[in-house]
Amino acid sequence: MAHNHNFNRSRGPCVLSLLAVWLLASPVTAQSFDAGSDGSDGALVVDTNTVLQVPDDGIFNFTTVQVDVGVVLGFTANALNTPVYILATGDVTIAGTVHVNAGHGTAALAGLGGPGGFRGGIPNPVAGAGGPGLGPGGAAGRNTATCYFGNTGSYATTGTLYSGGTASTPYGGSLLIPLVGGSGAGGIQGYGGGGGGGAILIASNTLVNVTGSVQAQGGRTSNNNNGGANCAGGSGGAVRLVGTRVTGNGTVHADGSGYAPSYRGGGGRVRIDRMVQSEGIPTVSAGHWVSSSLMLVFPDNLSQLDVTHVAGTDIAVGHNSPVTVFLSNGESPTQDVTVQAQGFAGSSDVDISVVLAPTLGAVTTFPGTIPIGNDGTGQLTLSVDFPVNVVTHVQVWTSN
Repeated sequence: MAHNHNFNRSRGPCVLSLLAVWLLASPVTAQSFDAGSDGSDGALVVDTNTVLQVPDDGIFNFTTVQVDVGVVLGFTANALNTPVYILATGDVTIAGTVHVNAGHGTAALAGLGGPGGFRGGIPNPVAGAGGPGLGPGGAAGRNTATCYFGNTGSYATTGTLYSGGTASTPYGGSLLIPLVGGSGAGGIQGYGGGGGGGAILIASNTLVNVTGSVQAQGGRTSNNNNGGANCAGGSGGAVRLVGTRVTGNGTVHADGSGYAPSYRGGGGRVRIDRMVQSEGIPTVSAGHWVSSSLMLVFPDNLSQLDVTHVAGTDIAVGHNSPVTVFLSNGESPTQDVTVQAQGFAGSSDVDISVVLAPTLGAVTTFPGTIPIGNDGTGQLTLSVDFPVNVVTHVQVWTSN
């Protein structure tokens, strides 16, 4: 049986539940917060435009962070495309720009998601719909060669559409636990959809001061027709700032992209958590944002879903990157997909959707319910029908 399972996005971004247990953190004493950094990466000083490789687990352990005025700090995604976690024992000062912005679709390629976000749909080189954008709010491809007709990705809000487009579904919640990036726009004839904005968390024991900009912007389809319009936009991503103090007169952006100003990807999510509430905070532009005091970075008992078996192949629990399957002519399109749930204590069952997104073609969704035992775990196997002769992404989502 021919199949390729080099990606399996089954932890983190696949788990969209917002369980009350996440709020049951140990009490934080007055004016004391530990971001979790061990300081092993030392002090980061960014005085020229810099692109950092994201570590395998996504976590940077700094002592202090300084991004100077006029310079840009970006990131190269790791193999698992995790969110970016910048943790510091001391002050984080952002006077320039820190971003996990998505890539733009072109005539040859889909726009990549920012680190922790999802890519757009691939272009169709001939007449017919392009590929669907990935992610829980990924947009369907559309049979059009006019780029601002392309379907836009959604996140906190639904992407806006032009002339009878197909809306995708908003997702996620205000806690931003787990941290989830934005979703891609659909591809069209001749152009790929924009990617979804990435996901970044910046946490400091002491101070996060933003006088510059932190960004998780969606990508777009960029072309030279339609009057130079930039369209078919992915959704904005996610930004979370956590510290004893979070302040500054800068900006935080998690916006969708697209054909300005009307037909754009949905807005992303921003959360600012701080112990000192009396100071001013950066100006936020996003689909939804909140300022509060949830003083934890990584909860102890984060619920997760894992795809553990697809089309005859077992996959290790915790293999945290997207699954792809290819079935050739002569192979049965009906194959089993097994999903394991853990960390769902207090739930009697978990409603899931197994979503098959081919590189070209329509997305299909197969709903199911995982029964949860007293230990918070459970498993479900669904028989689903795959398309043949096309690489298909297997995605699993829950709204529990």
